[in-house]
Amino acid sequence: MTERPTHLVLVPGLACTEDLSAEQIASLRGELAISVADHARQDTMSAIARAVLATAPNRFALCGLSMGGYDTRGLKSKVE
Repeated sequence: MTERPTHLVLVPGLACTEDLSAEQIASLRGELAISVADHARQDTMSAIARAVLATAPNRFALCGLSMGGYDTRGLKSKVE
């Protein structure tokens, strides 16, 4: 059986903040650690992927919305 991740990294869409996921964060708080990627300072998908990986723990689940979903695809290629 695969071990369940204990950390969730949320990657919001373009021009979105963690406020968009406030209800999900509140619902999951206490069940797993949650962090929200801040991609406002990066200007390419590759740079966003590197920034997320630089701050993420070794094992985590990943969830992206809109542009954040495209970013998560870029992350997948960085770790394979």
